[in-house]
Amino acid sequence: MRSVRQWGFWYHCVLVVFISACGAMPPSGSNHRNTSDARSGSDGSDGDSADSASKKKQTRDPLKLSSNGKQFFDAGVMDGANGRLDQAARAFQKAIQTDPNAPQPYYNLGVVYERRGADLKALEHYRQSIRRKGDYLPALTAAAKLLVRYEKRDDAVQLVRAASERYGANVDILVLYANILAMVQKYEDSIRVAKKALRIDERNAGAMLQIGKANLKMGRLELAESIFNQVLSINDNIAEVHFLIGLLELKKGFRILAIKKFEKAVSLNPFYPEALNNLALEYMLAGNYNDAIQLFRRAIQITPSWGALYLNYGNALRGAGKWKMALAALNRAGKMLPDSPAVTFDIAVLYYTADNLNGLSRIARLKKSRSLFSDYKSRVGAALSQDDEVFKYIKELDLMIEREQVRVQRQKEAAEREKQRAAHKTTPEQSSGDAGATGGESESDGAGDDGWE
Repeated sequence: MRSVRQWGFWYHCVLVVFISACGAMPPSGSNHRNTSDARSGSDGSDGDSADSASKKKQTRDPLKLSSNGKQFFDAGVMDGANGRLDQAARAFQKAIQTDPNAPQPYYNLGVVYERRGADLKALEHYRQSIRRKGDYLPALTAAAKLLVRYEKRDDAVQLVRAASERYGANVDILVLYANILAMVQKYEDSIRVAKKALRIDERNAGAMLQIGKANLKMGRLELAESIFNQVLSINDNIAEVHFLIGLLELKKGFRILAIKKFEKAVSLNPFYPEALNNLALEYMLAGNYNDAIQLFRRAIQITPSWGALYLNYGNALRGAGKWKMALAALNRAGKMLPDSPAVTFDIAVLYYTADNLNGLSRIARLKKSRSLFSDYKSRVGAALSQDDEVFKYIKELDLMIEREQVRVQRQKEAAEREKQRAAHKTTPEQSSGDAGATGGESESDGAGDDGWE
């Protein structure tokens, strides 16, 4: 089924969670040992000069907010967690004014912008957070993944590589580096960096997870499964490992087991857009459109700039018979994914399926669908396989359009005959003859229309 996309490897970790004032959360895939070097608590400068060394004791820990700053910050976290993004933004801006060297308010303001779909502003605030604390993991993670999403893969790799070189003993940053390398399909490099992290912390679940993920992407299913089981033996509360096992179960054809794993991932991390998306896809395939729609809406609230979500959301709405809402979602996906033929295909399927859309007649909708499928063929071009389902749709549409044209023509002819009969009845001397003729014609008309309505 072309209209259902399995997205799962590009944004495994949650991108947008509000961080509390006490500092960065330990990553979900780690048993978190603090292995940062002496610069991990610095204000972001190199700190190599004698003058800067003499001032280190006087420098405020950037993760510790002042009492006023913490008050504004906590208010922003509360507002953000409850969806009051405007109030959250104002609170974080006040926290920045109060504590301009703290990384958390910049990061969380970036989260607000990302949830609004203003990704460029979000990225700039993530970078501001990193400038204030070079090893601030939430901001590094969010910035790198935004860069990957916008196909700036070299920039993403360079960002985390620089951090890993500067904070070489920080296992969490090495795990992030391995994750980004896997996201840009450098699987062997990802494994190499993850093993480097394991040499520092041999039971680090996050590093093991990256090795398993890379092997899964390379099709080494048995090895990946073995590694994931090791991760679970260390920590079975990591949302991502359950999500990845779900993807593995899908590859093996076990959809029910996959659904259970996606549900577990979502229960552990309700702000996990990839798990929400894949769980919704499975619900949609099972015909559970209403639950799928709710999950897609939750994922869109978290990452509104992820175009694939609108594509899948539109298809779920189509399955539920909500034609206008489906068209709006698919048109939104088209604006966000202008180079994707999949959007054209799915809108064509919508016009093919809908029984009422934009006031168009049935034949107009069928012709619109036929035109969109032809456009899809042209856009895919030589890459289109001979068994692509678009050929089946076009063949069916050609037949349906022909039949609809015949039906419409017969309706017109029947209406014209009825008009003529009505005119004849106005002449008294012709009424008796016309009555007998009408009965014969009516029977013939009914037989002729049989099977077309």
